[in-house]
Amino acid sequence: MLINYVAPEVIGFTASVNQFVAEYVKEDPKRLIPVRKLHPRHTTNILADVEQLLRLKIGMIKIHPPPSSCFPTIT
Repeated sequence: MLINYVAPEVIGFTASVNQFVAEYVKEDPKRLIPVRKLHPRHTTNILADVEQLLRLKIGMIKIHPPPSSCFPTIT
Protein backbone atom coordinates (compact mmCIF):
# COMPACT_ATOMS: atom_id res chain seq x y z
CA MET A 1 0.00 0.00 0.00
CA LEU A 2 1.10 3.53 -0.68
CA ILE A 3 -0.57 5.75 1.92
CA ASN A 4 -0.61 9.52 1.74
CA TYR A 5 -1.59 12.10 4.29
CA VAL A 6 -3.33 15.35 3.46
CA ALA A 7 -2.32 17.19 6.62
CA PRO A 8 -0.86 20.61 5.81
CA GLU A 9 -0.71 21.71 9.45
CA VAL A 10 1.03 18.55 10.67
CA ILE A 11 3.34 17.34 7.88
CA GLY A 12 2.89 19.90 5.11
CA PHE A 13 1.23 17.68 2.48
CA THR A 14 -1.63 19.30 0.56
CA ALA A 15 -4.26 17.56 -1.58
CA SER A 16 -1.77 17.53 -4.49
CA VAL A 17 -0.19 14.45 -2.90
CA ASN A 18 -3.27 12.46 -4.00
CA GLN A 19 -2.44 12.94 -7.68
CA PHE A 20 1.19 11.97 -7.00
CA VAL A 21 0.11 8.70 -5.36
CA ALA A 22 -2.30 7.89 -8.20
CA GLU A 23 0.48 8.39 -10.78
CA TYR A 24 3.09 6.52 -8.74
CA VAL A 25 1.08 3.31 -8.41
CA LYS A 26 0.49 3.13 -12.16
CA GLU A 27 4.05 1.75 -12.43
CA ASP A 28 3.03 -1.51 -10.74
CA PRO A 29 -0.73 -1.69 -10.09
CA LYS A 30 -0.58 -5.41 -9.26
CA ARG A 31 1.78 -4.71 -6.35
CA LEU A 32 0.75 -1.25 -5.18
CA ILE A 33 -2.62 -0.17 -3.77
CA PRO A 34 -3.17 3.58 -3.59
CA VAL A 35 -4.68 4.81 -0.33
CA ARG A 36 -6.03 8.33 -0.03
CA LYS A 37 -6.82 10.33 3.04
CA LEU A 38 -9.55 12.95 2.96
CA HIS A 39 -9.06 15.89 5.28
CA PRO A 40 -12.42 17.06 6.66
CA ARG A 41 -11.20 20.59 7.38
CA HIS A 42 -9.67 21.08 3.92
CA THR A 43 -12.62 20.27 1.71
CA THR A 44 -15.52 22.35 0.55
CA ASN A 45 -17.29 19.49 -1.21
CA ILE A 46 -16.76 15.97 0.15
CA LEU A 47 -18.82 14.42 -2.67
CA ALA A 48 -16.57 16.03 -5.29
CA ASP A 49 -13.51 14.75 -3.41
CA VAL A 50 -14.88 11.18 -3.41
CA GLU A 51 -15.71 11.45 -7.12
CA GLN A 52 -12.12 12.58 -7.75
CA LEU A 53 -10.94 9.56 -5.75
CA LEU A 54 -12.93 7.29 -8.06
CA ARG A 55 -11.52 8.99 -11.17
CA LEU A 56 -7.97 8.48 -9.84
CA LYS A 57 -8.77 4.80 -9.13
CA ILE A 58 -7.71 5.12 -5.51
CA GLY A 59 -8.26 1.73 -3.87
CA MET A 60 -8.96 2.76 -0.30
CA ILE A 61 -9.80 5.73 1.95
CA LYS A 62 -7.90 6.16 5.19
CA ILE A 63 -9.60 7.83 8.13
CA HIS A 64 -6.98 9.03 10.59
CA PRO A 65 -8.11 11.82 12.92
CA PRO A 66 -4.77 12.86 14.56
CA PRO A 67 -3.09 14.25 11.40
CA SER A 68 -6.38 15.96 10.56
CA SER A 69 -6.44 17.67 13.94
CA CYS A 70 -10.00 16.50 14.48
CA PHE A 71 -11.72 13.94 16.63
CA PRO A 72 -14.45 11.49 15.60
CA THR A 73 -17.80 11.63 17.32
CA ILE A 74 -20.58 9.10 17.47
CA THR A 75 -24.09 10.43 17.01
